[in-house]
Amino acid sequence: MTPYYPTSPPAPPQRSRRGLMVALVVLGFVLMLAVALIALLLVRGTTSAVPPATATGVVLSAPTPAAPSPATTIPSAATTSAAAGGAQSKATVTATRTATTATGPQIATFAVVPQSAISGTTVTCTKAVNLAVDFRWVTTGATGVYFGVMTMDAQQAPYFSDLPASGSLGSGRTAVFPCYADAGEHTQIYTLTLTSNGQKVSRTITLTEKYVP
Repeated sequence: MTPYYPTSPPAPPQRSRRGLMVALVVLGFVLMLAVALIALLLVRGTTSAVPPATATGVVLSAPTPAAPSPATTIPSAATTSAAAGGAQSKATVTATRTATTATGPQIATFAVVPQSAISGTTVTCTKAVNLAVDFRWVTTGATGVYFGVMTMDAQQAPYFSDLPASGSLGSGRTAVFPCYADAGEHTQIYTLTLTSNGQKVSRTITLTEKYVP
């Protein structure tokens, strides 16, 4: 009789261990890839965050634009001509007015004729009387010559009119100064007025009484 030897149980399968090892290797590889990717991203982020070299140490300023030079206005020919024309016109008007004044009526002299009772414009009176006084004048450019008493315009209130351009009242025309012979202050005015072509000029003399008792 053949002896019976029981067979040994079969060895457990190694497949599950191999699968685990493979899974661990793959997982480790994936982790390494993930770490490398994260590191790469960090390196890129740090590189992009670093400012340019010009911002770390040296500040570059933009060039300052040069200030524009003040504009120089050159007068045009028209402006220069207008200014010259204005000056010429003004000079012409001034010359014309001066010439008009020079050719108008002018009083060269107008004075009282001295006598014993009159010195300058003072009349010495010793008694109440109308003292005869004479005046003389020299004029130019007048077409009308007027003499007035107690007026500033002898043409408006003439005492004598149609007088010569130069001359005096003389004996034929009498003007008087009233002597009051008192302590009062008495004066009398006499005016010579010339007219010519609508122009008029006057000159006045004031005589003052001096009473001597």
